[in-house]
Amino acid sequence: MKTNQISVYFLAILFQFLIIGCSNLGETDEMANQNSQSNSYPSLIDVATPTDAQPYILSSGQSSRTTAVPTTGDWELVFSDEFDDTTIDSNKWTNISNYKWKDGINTWNRPENMYEGDGKLKMKYVRESNTNYSSGRYESINKFEMAYGYWECEMHIVNPNGYQTAFWMMPNAGTSPNNVYDGTANDGAEIDIIEGNKQSNNYSTGLHWDGYGDYHQSNGSLVSAPNLFTNWYNIYALEWSPTFMKFYYNGVLKRTITNLTLISQVKEHIILSGAFFGNNAWADGDVYTAVLPEWAYVNYVRVYKNKQMDYGTEYFKIKNVNSGKALSIENWLTTDGAKVLQTADNEFTNQLFQITHLGSGMYKIINKHSGKCVMLSATGYLAQQAYSGATNQKWNIVSVPGTNYINIKNASNSTFAEIENSSTTENARLKSTTNQNSTSAKWEILHTIN
Repeated sequence: MKTNQISVYFLAILFQFLIIGCSNLGETDEMANQNSQSNSYPSLIDVATPTDAQPYILSSGQSSRTTAVPTTGDWELVFSDEFDDTTIDSNKWTNISNYKWKDGINTWNRPENMYEGDGKLKMKYVRESNTNYSSGRYESINKFEMAYGYWECEMHIVNPNGYQTAFWMMPNAGTSPNNVYDGTANDGAEIDIIEGNKQSNNYSTGLHWDGYGDYHQSNGSLVSAPNLFTNWYNIYALEWSPTFMKFYYNGVLKRTITNLTLISQVKEHIILSGAFFGNNAWADGDVYTAVLPEWAYVNYVRVYKNKQMDYGTEYFKIKNVNSGKALSIENWLTTDGAKVLQTADNEFTNQLFQITHLGSGMYKIINKHSGKCVMLSATGYLAQQAYSGATNQKWNIVSVPGTNYINIKNASNSTFAEIENSSTTENARLKSTTNQNSTSAKWEILHTIN
């Protein structure tokens, strides 16, 4: 009898424990759901990145990486990886596996050739046989891509001997989207920030567009790189805007492109890779006699947005993150007071906007069709109006930290443009909100080829 009483007692305790546990579990799930809603996107910024990190650009007259102080500017860090753990961050990278027959040899990118440890990414170059070689490749494809900004990588490249190390970029749709060959890089280009193909103190920067077949076009240049191999680490970077591309080595400007036909105007993703070359003069040396394995190392990758970027005279779509629809002027109206709506992304002229920097981070947003600017009305809705310089016609473009998104903040009352009631329906109006964290108040600025 005593044993049965004890059993019943413990069963009662267990029952209470299960009820409390389930209740707490429900609370935990609810809290997790709330956190998930308030942090809708995984952070793309490494917690190990210094909080005061800025693009490494040396001021005029400075030439020494070891003694000069990098410039500061109005930059916003949006992506970083310090490689200070032992596993790939799958929110940022895909460890690529692929194969290619190239220049008389079989070449692979193998995931097992990429390691993270000792505070760096390690890329291994391997001879598997006299005609079979492998290295590695990280890509941020479908995880992080952005147009413009400052793209920076500190790494130790291999001294080439029939192989190279590269930090470069590609558009997701390739260099000839929909097999359109328009003679320009505007709809996307391979952008080679560095291809370490020379045994001298030089390396290649390059652009490739309109595919890799009969219509392929390219524009490349060697840049001078003092102490390229005597320094263990060097910093390679690209500053990219709608009107220029500037290539930097250890903070020193080495190459500038201002020919608009050569400048990609679409989002691109990051690639870190090794490559082998057989009977090809691209990379100095001879892969058949090279002493392998060899290693390249990446100390960090960081990408910044310019918070006061000059968008030039180009036209852009402004696309809502929540609905996927684009900011638009109702019915192609050209009159003052016409509503600002969201409509399906179609690139009509009432959906294209010029974003003109007025200084101090302020912009006017002018519709291509009507020539009128977007303003905030007294009723809290967005409409169009002839530009007069009033504060309700001026906007801040505010980066959403750790993402590729922005808020659009009005200068008159510091509220943010959002889709009314977080609607996803056609022709929903835009209004102001104080809640900049709502996904309906988050936007992408996308260049359109027109």
